[in-house]
Amino acid sequence: MRDVPYNINEKLQNRIQTNATNSDPRLSFWISRKTTQLTESVFLESSDVAAESITDCSIAVRHIRFGFESDAMYIAYIQNGTAKVASSPVFTEISRHTWTDCGFEQSAEAVAIAFDGTMPKNTQGRYEFITEAVPWMFWISNGTVYGQKLGGSVQTLAAQNATDISAVRAMWSDVPGFDFGLVLFMVVNGAILYRQLIDGVWSDAEPIPASALPTGKTWVQISAQRTWDYRVALQAADSTGALFEIFTQFGGIGSKGAEHINISNVIASGAFTKVSYLDTAEREHIEIADITTALYGGLYDVGTPCIIEAYNLPDSEDNYGKKAVFVFDIHLRPSEVSAQSAAFCIVDSYGITYNASAAELGQDGKTVNLTFTDFNNAHGSCHAKYTAGTVTSMAGTLLDTVTNSFVPTGLVPSSIPVPVVVEVTNI
Repeated sequence: MRDVPYNINEKLQNRIQTNATNSDPRLSFWISRKTTQLTESVFLESSDVAAESITDCSIAVRHIRFGFESDAMYIAYIQNGTAKVASSPVFTEISRHTWTDCGFEQSAEAVAIAFDGTMPKNTQGRYEFITEAVPWMFWISNGTVYGQKLGGSVQTLAAQNATDISAVRAMWSDVPGFDFGLVLFMVVNGAILYRQLIDGVWSDAEPIPASALPTGKTWVQISAQRTWDYRVALQAADSTGALFEIFTQFGGIGSKGAEHINISNVIASGAFTKVSYLDTAEREHIEIADITTALYGGLYDVGTPCIIEAYNLPDSEDNYGKKAVFVFDIHLRPSEVSAQSAAFCIVDSYGITYNASAAELGQDGKTVNLTFTDFNNAHGSCHAKYTAGTVTSMAGTLLDTVTNSFVPTGLVPSSIPVPVVVEVTNI
């Protein structure tokens, strides 16, 4: 409660309350509802588009006539794994909307719908976003992003690993002559990329500049909108559930100071330099004395060679005791291997040594094919052994003594009689 000031009270008690008597009190006041979030159903209107099992949706409004209200609304949604589109004329009362299926059906995990269009200005300097008559539909199926202007052909806009999409029409102006196109944002491999449809041509996919986004994030969801001053706003959620928001640079059509330079005719001038032609010999003779091709590609490891595998194999008479193969991990010199066959041997579990009689390096430069007189009597687990000598790798590294265990297969030991005492004498 407040006290009425004396001068106001005097005017209120005056029997003639007019401007002439300086007694014409008036009251001006506002009655308003407290600002609150629209979370209660009493403040909201609703309209059922599809019955159940909806996993994603997107809305686009058609506005095709300057100075008139929007005339149609389109909703894209996914029901039981199938993308669909429905449309309805626009009414102030939400309950009056009547949704008609547009006949679009595609298998999908995410959808987005948006209108392409322009932003012309009328004679009073007023701008409006004027849409095309038919929207663009975008959807993801098995990680691939597809786009289709309803009724047109389907285009592939991202080949694989896409998880979410959102589309919005960016700024357009006829006066400075620029067009940022219909922009499709995509989450691909956890990164955010975008493609622009300008003059009917889709640009290549580009990542959002790193300076505009926090680093080290794996993005999972996006949502694109256009603000009242025609900026594009993008909301993005990362794998931890944190939500980030970025905006394009301010460029409201009513206040921007854009410039456009168009160079339609370019003339270049300069002095010509005289070219003199000289007669030379019409025949040439090129002789190459020798061409040497580097063995095994010419790139050689500088490490110390080791035997990484050993095994025996049958000869032409199916004898497993005469041939063995030692495989090294580094290229060797063929001539040195052949000259050092005795350095390669097999040592059995009794310590008996079987030396190779011949050695030949295979075409791969690492496989040494060995010939033995006979090692059928080799017993148990054996060692493939190279004893340090003069063999070097292709990089010039001298081989150390190296071994590798293996168990020969298919051996047929020869029968050797047990020694018998034939004479005993004392001395």
